[in-house]
Amino acid sequence: MEQSYQLDQKDYLQFNHFIITSDRRFLAQRILRVLLFPLVIAFELYQYGVPMPLYLALVAAGLAAWLVLMQIGIRRAVIAAVKVRVGSIGLFTTSIDTAGIHVEGPVTDTRVRWSKIISITESPQHLLFLLGPAFGFMIPKASFRDPEHARQFLETARAYQAGTLPLDAPVSTSGAWPPPPQRLR
Repeated sequence: MEQSYQLDQKDYLQFNHFIITSDRRFLAQRILRVLLFPLVIAFELYQYGVPMPLYLALVAAGLAAWLVLMQIGIRRAVIAAVKVRVGSIGLFTTSIDTAGIHVEGPVTDTRVRWSKIISITESPQHLLFLLGPAFGFMIPKASFRDPEHARQFLETARAYQAGTLPLDAPVSTSGAWPPPPQRLR
């Protein structure tokens, strides 16, 4: 199954906005990483006589405030940037099959096995194939001929990833919209 589409900077900004505003696990990992470092320092200082409860309380409060303010600042920056109109990045083609996902574009030709994709989800504007907490591929929903075709593409990808689609199952590739451009050889 294949889908061709145009991406621009706005798509990437919307992807980042979706990740920042919806992935609580990513935020929890960041908080945990930031809090672990002061705990190690506090334990070392405790060994030298500095009262740990006081030190921990001050460091934890400071770090929590810093994280919250940083998150608010990032969200505001991304939301403001999404509203800006910017230029096109280029034409991309994404195809899926039993082996994985293949994304071809102006500066990329990437193949990824289904086992490396941690999540297949959707935002209001895109289908998302996530390889990590804040990295992945996206396909604009507007590039599909209708919402039903976008849903079929998403369900097929999920079936491929789960290994529940038989190898000989017929999958329509004629529904790609817009049609793939003719390439000069």
